[in-house]
Amino acid sequence: MFLYDDKEFLGKKIKQLRINAKLSQAELSERIGMTEKNLSNIERGLQIPALNSFLKILDILNVSLSEFGISTEKTKNETRDELIKEIYLANTNEIEAYLQIIKTIKNIK
Repeated sequence: MFLYDDKEFLGKKIKQLRINAKLSQAELSERIGMTEKNLSNIERGLQIPALNSFLKILDILNVSLSEFGISTEKTKNETRDELIKEIYLANTNEIEAYLQIIKTIKNIK
């Protein structure tokens, strides 16, 4: 959970991390796969990024959830966290493949 349940906090933090990474809005938005206008709206606190976009931002900026006051310490399972991240960052074909693999594994049991 966010320390601050606030779009403005989230936007300011993303903007600061982007600037620290020496990326323009155009560069980051292209790498995320969103319009520059959407990223601008996020950074100004007018909207919240979709979860998959947020995870892409974390990946591109090389930061963890803890930068935003989100702790995953309760799980203490890095493999699980990595799997969840991969699923959220996956494209449609990859998600379908992951689902088939999971179904196959469940059928083996």
